[in-house]
Amino acid sequence: MPQARRRPNEDATVRSLYPTGFLPIVVATITEYAADVGGSGPLGGWRWNLSAGYATSRVRFEVENSVNASLGPLSPARFFAGSLGAVQLGTDLELRRVVPVGLPEPLRLAAGGTVRSEAYRIHPGERTG
Repeated sequence: MPQARRRPNEDATVRSLYPTGFLPIVVATITEYAADVGGSGPLGGWRWNLSAGYATSRVRFEVENSVNASLGPLSPARFFAGSLGAVQLGTDLELRRVVPVGLPEPLRLAAGGTVRSEAYRIHPGERTG
């Protein structure tokens, strides 16, 4: 993430806290989890394969070495800037069957489908002013 140094003569700098200016630092903490499960077997002349998966991801943003100039010297130098989250859930089903039709090679039938759900959420950060 690009970051810009705040010079001591800028209005965004509280000189009593940062007399030589400052460089805000954005720290991103990423947390991810995932799980998959599945099975397969015979069912009335067909072969089936069923699987399901779940995944979640969250990115949390903290700002360090910063200042809210409108608060002056009472400004926090570190604050929670918000987070982003996502969740995915998916299920797959496959069916296949071999049917002899009197030809040198049998007829191979297959069918399947996928259902997928996705969601995301944006969490606001703390108020600093």
